[in-house]
Amino acid sequence: MSFAVWGKEVSGLERSLSKSIPLKIGSRKQLFIDDYVIDRLEGEYIVRVLNQPEKYPGNPILEADRPWEHSLLLGSVIYDEEDRIFKMWYSTWNPPWYGYSNEEASLVCYATSIDGIHWHKPSLGIIEFRGSKDNNIVMKSYNRGVARDGTPYQNAWIGRILYLDRVFKDVDDPDPERRYKMSFWDATERGEGICIAFSPDGIHWRRYEGNPVCRVNAPHDAFSIMHDEEEGRYIAFPNLLFEEGLPEFNMRKIGRCESRDFIHWTEPELILMPDEEDHPHTPENAPWPYVQFYNITAFNYEGLYLGLLAYYRADPKDQTMDAQLTVSRDSYRWLRAGDRYTFLPNGPRGSWDEGMISDISPPIIIGNIIYLYYGGTDGPHYSNFSKSRIGLATLRLDGFVSIDAVKEGVLTTKPLTFKGTRLEINAEIRRHAAVQDWRGYVKVEVQDDRGRAIPGYSAEECDPFTGDSVHHIVTWRGNPDVGPLQDRPVRLKFHMRRAKLYSFRFFTP
Repeated sequence: MSFAVWGKEVSGLERSLSKSIPLKIGSRKQLFIDDYVIDRLEGEYIVRVLNQPEKYPGNPILEADRPWEHSLLLGSVIYDEEDRIFKMWYSTWNPPWYGYSNEEASLVCYATSIDGIHWHKPSLGIIEFRGSKDNNIVMKSYNRGVARDGTPYQNAWIGRILYLDRVFKDVDDPDPERRYKMSFWDATERGEGICIAFSPDGIHWRRYEGNPVCRVNAPHDAFSIMHDEEEGRYIAFPNLLFEEGLPEFNMRKIGRCESRDFIHWTEPELILMPDEEDHPHTPENAPWPYVQFYNITAFNYEGLYLGLLAYYRADPKDQTMDAQLTVSRDSYRWLRAGDRYTFLPNGPRGSWDEGMISDISPPIIIGNIIYLYYGGTDGPHYSNFSKSRIGLATLRLDGFVSIDAVKEGVLTTKPLTFKGTRLEINAEIRRHAAVQDWRGYVKVEVQDDRGRAIPGYSAEECDPFTGDSVHHIVTWRGNPDVGPLQDRPVRLKFHMRRAKLYSFRFFTP
């Protein structure tokens, strides 16, 4: 589903074409979420569009159906290439008013799936629950109920909740006992904060003896860690709710710290918070800002850092949460894509996810489809009687944002140099029965750095693309070879009609 339209005018257009410094893109795929590769869009009906994922019609795919489960909070889903199965780790939310003890407040559980839709909760025989180990529980909370400063929580149950974040399978760790890594928020005898655990198989876990490894002044609140595989590091995005010395003391905002070994972390620093554009309806006497950033699920994607930002509407009359798309090229400075429109929305009234979209696992790419697993809640944030379940949404490969030509339009890139002998595009032609002349196309012209068509690669010579493909090889009168243009500053000029363009890349087959 396409939703937000924005960004027709691209920054920096006043810059002289001949003075632009070529981008060195090599063979890296280029998306259109930010303006990095875009010079200009020409035409009345060519726009940049935020594309919402499509929710699986059979959602939720996992819900509480065991005695040790009241509500399910999603942690992580991975596709294990070695075992060739999907693996999920989730935690339970078991409040005392439903008959659970403090010790049963929060449990980490494990499930598997062959197809990513139908899930199995295996009997693991590891953790005892009410006299039996016939369950899929892999870890329990420390059950200390101790706050960051070492004092007991006034609410003993809240102080015993474990908030599961991520599980990573690290095949490069030389220690087989640390093949799997887990991050979670919990309270130990040393106080509360970000904690970690290790496992050889993702099932038998050993909590790190030095927990917590990172302390943040936000009582039992959300955070997220990503494995930045391109830079060989882990980046944590904690919630800086009550951090002193920062603006908006009583507002959830996103911090950043990092680690090379998953154990030793830098001090968190503020990187992202709501601004004046987010607060048009917050009264001056409000107890807290009415828009807050609850957490962010960040991940690597084709040279970018993408983030799914949990956008929390903290107005006491609202209390809902959904997700916006953000993008960064350094993990510090983030652009909120789609003109701040919702990327993953709440469900309709009466649905299982109408209240909050609060937990999103990093995407999994299966073939040409992106799988996004998320946690949904049927009630607002401060409801004591809502239930949380786990669902699935899917997106076309590279489909976060597209350049759409409703009629005819042109996208011209900045000057760039590339490596490869083929140009591949991810695009589709949009057909509509109500449109008499629905014929669409994408044609690509390769220009020199001054904007002149290179002989043999003009738009007139390009064979028009008229289908739907994530891997279409562009040809000019049947010739796909762009090898003679390698390392030479060029521009790409995409001529489009009734088409969506998601990405392009150069490569050598």
